[in-house]
Amino acid sequence: MQSPGASSFITQYIKEVGYDANLTTILDCIQMASELSKGRPMIQLKVTALMPAELLITLSKMYTYGGISIEQVAEAMYTPSLLYEVEGLPEAEIRQWCRGLERLREAGEFAQRKGVYILVDAEYTHMNPGISLAALAMMLNFNKDIPLIWNTYQCYLKEAYNAITADYATIMDKGLCFGAKIVRGAYINCEEEYAKRQGVPNPVCDSYKDTSSSYNRVVETMLHNISHCGEKCNIIVASHNEESVRKAIQGMEKLGIARDSGLVYFGQLLGMCDQVSYPLGQAGYQIYKSLPYGTVEETLPYLSRRAQENKSVLMGARKERSLLQRELRRRFLRF
Repeated sequence: MQSPGASSFITQYIKEVGYDANLTTILDCIQMASELSKGRPMIQLKVTALMPAELLITLSKMYTYGGISIEQVAEAMYTPSLLYEVEGLPEAEIRQWCRGLERLREAGEFAQRKGVYILVDAEYTHMNPGISLAALAMMLNFNKDIPLIWNTYQCYLKEAYNAITADYATIMDKGLCFGAKIVRGAYINCEEEYAKRQGVPNPVCDSYKDTSSSYNRVVETMLHNISHCGEKCNIIVASHNEESVRKAIQGMEKLGIARDSGLVYFGQLLGMCDQVSYPLGQAGYQIYKSLPYGTVEETLPYLSRRAQENKSVLMGARKERSLLQRELRRRFLRF
């Protein structure tokens, strides 16, 4: 009869094999992006694809309360044995952490060789500090000359502004480069339910209007930062909201940030909000379309979260249909 300890070991081994397989897929995506892109290729990376979510939750608590620093993690990416000096983690979790950091380092080194930017995705608030810890540690190792590694900031969270300004200051103080993907957020229902279960304050903005104000404030602040530090800071305005895109464009014009400067990018999902994407591209702005990779079963939850995160997605779909109908009528009535 198999002992519980053996069963646990086998389960963890299977998970580690899965993380290794995910790394191979990420490296393939980096290679593909480097070969197909004519501009500055980017890929998005989920840290939970390379290490356990449970570990990130533990690291989130440690990072929040000062039990670990980004400097320690950055150094441990190349000297994993240093993690054994960290107090409060059992040896099994330290081994998982070591292997997870090795995978992140391998992805970062390969992206650096191929000239592909890595945009680290945010996920749930109770693990986001651990994800930011990993992203900022990667910035310390790979953002010396260009903002190769970016972190994601979810502006439906009340702490979004404080988080991005603090992280920006941390990286700038070290003379490095900073990259940020600015989104509204995709886990609103889960966050509210989790807060109720835990008996903690809801981290999400009280209304959609408040979320939009948060988003616009973050973008405006980062545009001001870019106007002062230039190429050391890049952002992508990842939004399907036409008003937020319009405000970002106005901010760029006001601050003298050229639309083709390579400092500010815009992003939407492939197949969504083309009525926003195409005019931006035609006007000379740097525009990216996000393409989720995987089976239908793997990508459908991702796409549904993206639609939930922004009411303007559905409004944009209706507007896009109206524009297509108008264009079809125009073309048929010509003859």
